[in-house]
Amino acid sequence: MQSSSIQNIFLVGLMGSGKTYWGQQLALQNNLHFIDTDQAIEAAVGLSVIEIFTTKGELFFREKETAVLQQFIPQNKINIIATGGGTACFNQNMTWMNNNGITIWLNDSIENIVERNKQNKQQRPLLKTIADKDLHNFFIHQFEERKSFYNRSKYCLNTNEITLTNLKKIIHQYV
Repeated sequence: MQSSSIQNIFLVGLMGSGKTYWGQQLALQNNLHFIDTDQAIEAAVGLSVIEIFTTKGELFFREKETAVLQQFIPQNKINIIATGGGTACFNQNMTWMNNNGITIWLNDSIENIVERNKQNKQQRPLLKTIADKDLHNFFIHQFEERKSFYNRSKYCLNTNEITLTNLKKIIHQYV
């Protein structure tokens, strides 16, 4: 499946909304290239995301995130790109993604996101000091802060709509 009409499919949403999982599934089943921006940042910097936040700070991370994101300029190959939860909210990244591909917001329920994030809190810089009992409020706040950015996505799949079938329907319009 190759096309010159679309180059990148960006998955956006809160951390734990399934961007990496669904991105990997889409790429595998459609023979497309998969990229996780957090992994690309780790490779570029030589540190884990948590180490970057701890030693270099969030501002450095956000600048590196934008630089890594913008390396995915159309080159006649299609990328499925799982972005970090905050990627859409900084440095005009949402505008850039909309100008350079298709954006899909995975708008999963806060309850699902809390449950997924409880299991890997220590790998998430913004969560490692938050008690489990406070995660729900944290994600409600994150959602309120970020939804105006996510709302600029070309597509939005809500909790019960986030399926491989629905994601395929979207990408098959372009791929």
